Amino acid sequence: MRTLGIDLASQANKTALCVIDWGQDDVCVSAPVLGVADADIVKTARDCDAVGIDAPFGWPQPFVELVGGDLTGSKSVPGWTNGYRDSLRFRLTDFRAMEVLGRWPLSVSSDRIAITAMRCAGLLAQLDVLSRSGNDRVYEVYPAAALCAWDLPSRQYKSDLESMMLKLVIRCPWLNISDEARRVCITSDHAFDALVSSLVARAASLQLTTCPSGAEVERAEIEGWIAIPRPDSLAKLFSPSAN
Repeated sequence: MRTLGIDLASQANKTALCVIDWGQDDVCVSAPVLGVADADIVKTARDCDAVGIDAPFGWPQPFVELVGGDLTGSKSVPGWTNGYRDSLRFRLTDFRAMEVLGRWPLSVSSDRIAITAMRCAGLLAQLDVLSRSGNDRVYEVYPAAALCAWDLPSRQYKSDLESMMLKLVIRCPWLNISDEARRVCITSDHAFDALVSSLVARAASLQLTTCPSGAEVERAEIEGWIAIPRPDSLAKLFSPSAN
């Protein structure tokens, strides 16, 4: 199996990708690639079984309905309350991430990450993704949420990437990381996040992440859904039963 992790930014020079090959006896991490354009991502993704993209896949449904509605329809908009404001700022999956992280992800409708989401929307079309909920081998991921779920530092972790790599390798002794791959990951937070995104893609493909259920599915297909790993999933990414 081959997984691809992408730390997506609004510009190619801050975008990174990382490929991991999951063999029967070896897990090989390729050196992350920095400065990645859409064409590079699409080409690499063709040879991968699961793709994790660190970017919002969609916008909050109430926000879309508000900005896309006509002025007459605005008469039915609820009064301005904190709850209504948050429904415009955050998606259903962001509320779930808040429960895990204890803090909000960046708001796709009111923060600068909206520009990254615009690029992501075009990328999903190029990858022939039909459902934003993660049913098309392409998953929305959030490295900070994954690290938190795995009981690894998730706040200000980018300030000491060398320490983060050491902690990750201790928890994943089966990772075969070359000196070059390690060097890139400890000198670029984009590369490190791409590595984590690739690990989460593996977890999602093994159904070791949170999935929308019941009434959540319809919203997830429109808004996107963050694949947050289960707390016990890191140890299960590579084992005889998983290969």
